[in-house]
Amino acid sequence: MFSVTCDQVALYENVQLVSRGVSGRSTQPIQNNILLKASDEQLTLVATDMEYIGIRTVMPVTEAEEGQITLPSRILTDVAGSLPPGPVTLTANENHSVEIRAKDSDFNIRGLPADDFQELPELDDAVRFTMPADVLLKILRRTVFATSGDETRPILTGALLKITGSNLATVATDTYRLALYETQLESDVERDVEAIVSRRALTELERTLSAGSAEEVEIGISSNQVGFVAGETVISSRLIEGQFVNYPKVIPTGTDKRITVSSEALKETLQRALVVARQDAYRVVLRAKDGVLTVSAQSQDVGKVEETLSVAMEGEEAEIAFNGNYLMEMLEAAECDEMTIKLSGPLNSGLLHPADDEGYLYVLMPMQIMA
Repeated sequence: MFSVTCDQVALYENVQLVSRGVSGRSTQPIQNNILLKASDEQLTLVATDMEYIGIRTVMPVTEAEEGQITLPSRILTDVAGSLPPGPVTLTANENHSVEIRAKDSDFNIRGLPADDFQELPELDDAVRFTMPADVLLKILRRTVFATSGDETRPILTGALLKITGSNLATVATDTYRLALYETQLESDVERDVEAIVSRRALTELERTLSAGSAEEVEIGISSNQVGFVAGETVISSRLIEGQFVNYPKVIPTGTDKRITVSSEALKETLQRALVVARQDAYRVVLRAKDGVLTVSAQSQDVGKVEETLSVAMEGEEAEIAFNGNYLMEMLEAAECDEMTIKLSGPLNSGLLHPADDEGYLYVLMPMQIMA
């Protein structure tokens, strides 16, 4: 029968991690639980919504009696977080309840047998490759934020991973902006592949990599599923079906105006402009002329704001309006000293990229400039 003794802090951290694989909306009550499997002085924790994400991780324990049980995710998270630091013992009985003891605390939580718990299936005939965790984290930070939250268009709620030879292109768009990051893998993959991965899975992967527990990530992509192995944690997801947008056609060409500006100075200016712009659909107007960029916003209810920045320019003067929030998100994700903004006309999309890195492109649709 299932029994383990482990550290409270480690238990809480790992329960928190896998609990994000539970949607809380499953029609099968057991899928709102976390699966606990004890064996060989380790505890495996698993959670999945059986749709877009499954999370599995392994943690050491000081004592283990082989067995498995499932417990409600929310209850287990709350209990693990409330316990005092130190050893924690979890023991299941024949009625599928689990006694959780730590110092003077003693909980008895009702669980469900593990027999009916469903995990996402193993990857079948997958393309597999590895990449440095810090590189993948950079890709995720620069693209995932541009996915859509509109579930009526599921294709846009994920990011496209497109591998051609050794080139990995990661693309996200919500139709108002598009983020593209291209990088080279260490070697060619065995075959070209395209996969649309849910924002939810990629966000959890980003959170896991941010913890810095893995130096390398193994990635496997099959016809309908993707898996990421980072240290002791596995994040898997069903792929989103459908045809992704033809993103190369979205990237503007023929831009004849080029503005290079300090990223930090532009972020600080935008923060002030957004105080007014948030009352006008976040509209911010950029006007560039004679080496000066003017950033302005106005609202009938609030008033107006205008600020100037020194910039490097190529081409004639330019004027365009953008959603200031979308512009700010890109500046924060890019983490670069200088940003280049390429424009053609006030009704055409703008193309932005770090001044020293054209492998990362951000396409931003314009807004109408109000008189």
